[in-house]
Amino acid sequence: MSATAFNHPRRAVCGTYYKLPFFGSVMPKDRFSLLLSFLHLANNEEQPPHDHPNHDPIFKIRPFIERLNANFQGVFLPGKNIAIDEAMVAWRCPLKFRVYNPDKPDKFGIKVFELCDSATVYCCNLEFYTGKREASVHGATFDVVDSLINP
Repeated sequence: MSATAFNHPRRAVCGTYYKLPFFGSVMPKDRFSLLLSFLHLANNEEQPPHDHPNHDPIFKIRPFIERLNANFQGVFLPGKNIAIDEAMVAWRCPLKFRVYNPDKPDKFGIKVFELCDSATVYCCNLEFYTGKREASVHGATFDVVDSLINP
């Protein structure tokens, strides 16, 4: 986490170049990389194949997102004035649902829809845009609003 807080590449955290010697003194870089490769938030054997209709592009982080949303909703009750906003998480790596927006400073990223309390700007619910879905009766905008308000 410190690598992202200081905007350093993950592999360089253990070195002395970025003046973060603490990490290198606690654990060698190779061991950190090995442990990181075993960190999983979901069971990969339960993931449906890509051509399956129930395939979830964010399957690997879905349990984390659900837990995050449950904690958001369990801690705070929003007032009557709420807002739905979209945010862009900068992301340059190849990804099926990466969005390109030439007008933003971060042109490539992952679109996230957020339900926020207007008075406190507290985020009560998140939903990631993972590409086009099947057309519904009410339309895509209605589906996003409905899924954020009725989790």
